[in-house]
Amino acid sequence: MTRIDGRDRELKPGSALLLPPATIHEFHFVVDTEGFVASVAETSLKRLFDAEPEARSLLATPALLQAEPESVEAQSLETLMRLAMSEFGANRPNREFALAAYADLLASWFSRAARGLRAGGEPAKDLRAGLVRRFIERVEIRFQSHEPLTEHARALGVSVPHLSRSCREVLGHSAARVIQDRLMIEARRDLVYTSLTVAQISFRLGFSDPAYFSRFFAKRAGISPSDYRAKA
Repeated sequence: MTRIDGRDRELKPGSALLLPPATIHEFHFVVDTEGFVASVAETSLKRLFDAEPEARSLLATPALLQAEPESVEAQSLETLMRLAMSEFGANRPNREFALAAYADLLASWFSRAARGLRAGGEPAKDLRAGLVRRFIERVEIRFQSHEPLTEHARALGVSVPHLSRSCREVLGHSAARVIQDRLMIEARRDLVYTSLTVAQISFRLGFSDPAYFSRFFAKRAGISPSDYRAKA
């Protein structure tokens, strides 16, 4: 079992976790749990991001990716992990160059898997999934400005009902929640990883009234910002 940004997820054979920097997470392992951990610096992925700009957005969102343990996808990831571990543990010429190449391959695997997760793998959803991806990318850049849905929809060339309907079909929840969830992720990160006061966090996230921010947070987390920080 794992908790990612306040949401519980079940881990089972074939699970692959994508955890961007500053994602709040914790694990509860059972006996004999086995797996791999790879940490990749964003600066080392410049070549990937230059070639595939969408990869930056795909890799910036926490995700639980599930595949059958014997599937080609799961086996290819395991092979990459084992080869990267072997390279890391050996002191051979061009070691850093080889590890950078493995980092690109691992990031590409997760980028492809995350793209498939968002799109749902259904051709009929491709256009809606593309719209939702562009919306998420726009929110990622502008969530602190609290732009209304009307502005997001206008910039994306669709109506608010169409945007909300697309989000519900692809993500299972409303477009408004996409914005709210992004604010909550950032708020949780600040409460756990910084010493900023609740008021400072509220202003950093674009709230003009700390009291309103506290109500916003408590309504969605079921606990006040101060209590959340104390329990983290």
